[in-house]
Amino acid sequence: MTDIINLGIKILPYLTGYFIACSLSFIFINLICQELWKEIQDDLEGQDHKLHRWYGGVIGFLEGIMYITALLLNKYEFVGIWLAFKVVGRWERSRIEFNQHQSKSKLGKLQTHAIYSIFTIGNALSIICSAVGWKIILCLQDGNILESILLVLSISIIFCLILFFAKKQSKRISNFKKSLILKDNLN
Repeated sequence: MTDIINLGIKILPYLTGYFIACSLSFIFINLICQELWKEIQDDLEGQDHKLHRWYGGVIGFLEGIMYITALLLNKYEFVGIWLAFKVVGRWERSRIEFNQHQSKSKLGKLQTHAIYSIFTIGNALSIICSAVGWKIILCLQDGNILESILLVLSISIIFCLILFFAKKQSKRISNFKKSLILKDNLN
């Protein structure tokens, strides 16, 4: 029985770190990226991109697990390799989207840039959540429960500030887009 208890005590930091990282990722990245998608939402109305957006959530969840595992195994280069893999996949699509919009309005070019920016922001937030999960595991293994709690609170506050900033910028960009649409319609 004591072996099971000891095993549970050894596993608890891992479960906690993975759970908190994936929860932070799921909650905050989703909220922040949804807010950022609002700025291009009207332009993509009627397209099926929304039907497939849930894939990003699944990929983000898996990334969190992969990144934390790579950090725990001291295989930091995995994060860079995975990001390179994702960028290569996104690069061609961005080039095609930009070329499609090149003959169109300035708004289309901004849309392509916005999509790539959301992709980049989501990746950065995913890495941050994973690093927090990794650090929580290390802190809990050392018995630093207070440091783990403070880390979760700190990153939650930072993510709330990012969300607030995203909401503010989204509103500003929406107003800017409306002025561009008016200019395009007048020409």
